[in-house]
Amino acid sequence: MIAQQKSFHAVLGELIVEPKPKLYTVTVHFDYVVVAEDVNDADLVARGHIRDALSDIGMFDVDVVVVEGVSAYGWDGDCIPYGGDGNTRTKEYLNESESEPSTSA
Repeated sequence: MIAQQKSFHAVLGELIVEPKPKLYTVTVHFDYVVVAEDVNDADLVARGHIRDALSDIGMFDVDVVVVEGVSAYGWDGDCIPYGGDGNTRTKEYLNESESEPSTSA
């Protein structure tokens, strides 16, 4: 279960509620060069070297697009999102956000 997300501070009697984490789908685009015999071979070579190429570039040498929600290809409720506690599955984050009471007037 996700740890309690509320922090109680006795400062001036205020209750500070920390925002709950949200899920975001992130698309990363980066360029690198491969040696290949033709376009189809270049596709295969590129796919075979994605991890190496990504580890060779700086974190600001990529284009990143962020969209709120879960829309990554092949991502389901049993996947564990990056940046969390390493144990909480996507469906647990989604269930928690759906069970939150509305704060709108």
